[in-house]
Amino acid sequence: MTIQLPRGNYTAITIIYNNDQKQTVNNQATAAHAVTIAHAGTSGIVVGSNGEHQSLSIVETNIVTKSIRDALDLYKLQDIPVITNVASQSTYESIERAHRAKLSGANFILLPSLAPNLSRDDNMSFFEDVAEESPIPVIIYSHPQSSAGFHLTSDEVIRLAQHPNIVGLKATDNDVGKMTRLTHLSKTNNFHVFCGSSDYLIAALSIGVHGSITAAANFAPDLLFNVWDSYNKGKAGEALDLQRKLSVVEARCKVGGVAGIKYATSLIYNTNPKPRKPLRELSEDIKEIVRSGIWLLKGAA
Repeated sequence: MTIQLPRGNYTAITIIYNNDQKQTVNNQATAAHAVTIAHAGTSGIVVGSNGEHQSLSIVETNIVTKSIRDALDLYKLQDIPVITNVASQSTYESIERAHRAKLSGANFILLPSLAPNLSRDDNMSFFEDVAEESPIPVIIYSHPQSSAGFHLTSDEVIRLAQHPNIVGLKATDNDVGKMTRLTHLSKTNNFHVFCGSSDYLIAALSIGVHGSITAAANFAPDLLFNVWDSYNKGKAGEALDLQRKLSVVEARCKVGGVAGIKYATSLIYNTNPKPRKPLRELSEDIKEIVRSGIWLLKGAA
């Protein structure tokens, strides 16, 4: 089944683990969370972003992808795309992971840059070679923080957008100027730009992004949807008020990184807040900051 990339806010889903010794993946709980946030306004689910990719084996990634896809389909949410991160430092391993992702029910793959010690030409060839062989469309991922500062330039993204199997960019470099130079590709190349954070969602919408891919949608999907909806209905003042609230909520809840997102999500949806080792649970001081973000989200502060 071919699924399009709808406009809207996508969730870099937090993976929920069991409390056993190996902290095995709780596929049922993770899939249930995907259904819950989809009903709350999430337009797509991304597996293996939000710092989760390195904590999962390939087998675990494929199983949780399938669990999410099956659950969405069961609840008649077939139009919600599932995007799976296939990051690898090998072209051929990334291609193999792309094939496995498709077999697991993914509709798109997320493909980050290679290590920065490779040349820019090496990185460009990597994207193009994987796209050529991938059985499902590719969303490229610009995330300097996870690639020792490497980022794709506007011209490089424009070149990659010419490939018929490269359909989007997750811009976690948060370079609004670059996004501005790229959003026209939505009309000319059917290539869509997604901002990688929601704390500047209105700014991103104003320059024409297709949507956002963000961890905040794990615990505040309805607030993100309301920002999006108000802006697109021309209610600028209301959208700005909601954006100001969202920006503070996101900043407070992300202070603990991956563990902070899990803890914030648990406060809303009663999920297991524990991150997978070697990540540690939050200190009480950090938990208090995250709780203050959730209190603000609920309107209590």
